[in-house]
Amino acid sequence: MVVQVVGAVFHKADKILLFRRLEGLRLFEFPGGKIEAGETHAQALHREIQEELAVEIEIGEKVGDSDFLSRGRNIQLTAYLVQPKSWTFNLSDHDQTLWIEEGKEPWDLIMPADRKLVEAAFGLIAKHQGKR
Repeated sequence: MVVQVVGAVFHKADKILLFRRLEGLRLFEFPGGKIEAGETHAQALHREIQEELAVEIEIGEKVGDSDFLSRGRNIQLTAYLVQPKSWTFNLSDHDQTLWIEEGKEPWDLIMPADRKLVEAAFGLIAKHQGKR
């Protein structure tokens, strides 16, 4: 069985915002979480971001998928570009944020499952800005 999860890619201009988990590996990631029974990706993403960051979001284009194994479970992470209605976050599951730029990614600080999505997000953002 594959566990479906969603992640939010916050971005401003040509930068992406990552969040560091309070528990576990304490690496930076895209916030989000598990899709509950009966939820759409959008519903789950709105709920998870409200729970983790206490902010409303507008969901944009799908960035991509990342499949990985976590604690013996197959996980499929689907990430979406998002814009918050406010840039003031109330962190509950995270303790730090980090803005990153393409070409200057601190790969060793980013969750392995999110790394390919970071690359895809930068590509999508550049495409929207007419740079690719």
